[in-house]
Amino acid sequence: AKGNKHCYMLFNAEKTWFQSKRTCENLGGYLVTITHADEMEFIWNQFGKIFEGGAKTWRGPWIGYSDAVDEGKWQWINSEVAVVGQDAIYSNWYENEPDNCCGGEDCAMIAGGQWTNKRNDNKCHFLLPFICEKNM
Repeated sequence: AKGNKHCYMLFNAEKTWFQSKRTCENLGGYLVTITHADEMEFIWNQFGKIFEGGAKTWRGPWIGYSDAVDEGKWQWINSEVAVVGQDAIYSNWYENEPDNCCGGEDCAMIAGGQWTNKRNDNKCHFLLPFICEKNM
């Protein structure tokens, strides 16, 4: 899938966040960074159907967003900043997320299922599909 001169590829093989990150980097890309609503819409139009249905809720793909380095300070892995206007940051968290639940959740994924394209924080060792992004 192409947009903004970037290429996006969904991997259905479920991996941990760190394995996903490494896989993308080994392919010359990076775990997807979604810094604008238009980009999110494009990606979800391409891949969202795969994550439809109640059974897919919380089974959506990993994205390159984490607060593992500094708890509560979420950062895109390539240091991009999601600025969409004067001091407005593109945020797409599901309601009451991130919640750092249950002993800590430091890695972000797209929720999928009934929460569709909203972000959620999850445990980095969970096994989920993932999306890589590569500059053309």
